[in-house]
This record gives sequence, C-alpha cells and structure tokens, in this order.
Amino acid sequence: MYYEFDYYFFVLAFGLLVLSAKASIRIPYIPVPVTLQTLIVHSNIGLFGPLLSEVVICFYVMLIILCGVPIGASNAKDTQGYLFGFVTATFVENLVISQTSPLLTILGAFLLGDAIILAMGAVYYKKKHPDAPVFKLCVRPFIPGDILKCTVAAGVSFMFLEANKK
Repeated sequence: MYYEFDYYFFVLAFGLLVLSAKASIRIPYIPVPVTLQTLIVHSNIGLFGPLLSEVVICFYVMLIILCGVPIGASNAKDTQGYLFGFVTATFVENLVISQTSPLLTILGAFLLGDAIILAMGAVYYKKKHPDAPVFKLCVRPFIPGDILKCTVAAGVSFMFLEANKK
C-alpha cells in the first residue's frame, strides 16, 4: 500500500500542504512569509511515499503558478523560486531516501532539500530584484525554523518508514 497511488491519500497530502501554506507568519522586513510548508513537503515523503509526494507537490505548484489558484501563502510573484524548489527538493530527497534509510540519512536528505529550496528561492528573488540583499531577505531568516522543521519531518518520516517496512 505504501507505493500505490491512493486518491484518499492524495487528498490528505494535498490538504495538508494547502493548510500548511495558510499557517503563515509575516515578518515585516522579509518579502516571503514563514510557513509550515517545508515541514509538510519533507514529511510527505515518509508519510505517503515517493510517487504520491512528487505528484502532490507538482500538482500544488502547477495550480499556483500555471493556473493562478490562490492556495499558496502569498502571491506567486516573489515565491515562485521556492515553489520550484519544492519540486526539485522532493525529487532529490526521493532519490536519497528509501524504506531502509537510517534517521541521519533522512535528516541529511531533508537538510539538502531545504538548501535547494532556499537557493532556488533566493536565485529567483535576485532575478526579480537585482539590488536586494538576497541572503539577508530570502535565506537567513528561514534557517533556524527550517532546521527545526527538517528535524521534526525526519523523525516523523523515520517512524512511518519503520512502521511500513515489509
């Protein structure tokens, strides 16, 4: 059941991602809100498997960027790089993580994926705003919270992967 595509799990995973985007905090000096999205992006791999996690992320990003559906934390104008980072990070994490991965491997994959998300977000923001101090605005404010979210997601994913071992 772990690798099968189940529509109920799709709705659950997608709903968690949308709700995590709406749980956002606006910090006055940074252009992108702080959300729980990365926690769900990382956790979906352990909870729902590689296929479903990638499909959910791609569908979510497609709805926001291509269709303009307002389900993200803010408008996609400044956050597009982060959204594409979600897709890339999920793909890379799925390459690294298997059902037999130890906890530190999962945590390392999630930290790598988070670095990808932050880098893609910063590069896209720099392209739109060439004079902006990108690291100060788009990377540094997220590092402490993202480390915590990666740690929680790794623990949750490890527990679910251990429970689903055959």
